[in-house]
Amino acid sequence: MQKTIDDLNANEKRHKKEIDGLHEMLEFFKNQCEYLQSLNNRHNKQTYSGKSLSQKHRSENRKKGRDEKEHQL
Repeated sequence: MQKTIDDLNANEKRHKKEIDGLHEMLEFFKNQCEYLQSLNNRHNKQTYSGKSLSQKHRSENRKKGRDEKEHQL
């Protein structure tokens, strides 16, 4: 009888550790989702409010290239 009680107590402790670990993982993934959502929102604002950053950089690089060609002439 005591062995059964000890086994149940051991199982309860093990399950509590497993549940605590799952809660930590859940919190981690929740934080990751919030972080990625904020990045996505920022990206969407940049993309849909005109040019995305990569488009702006390409445009700036083309302008620099034209300016350098004009100076060479």
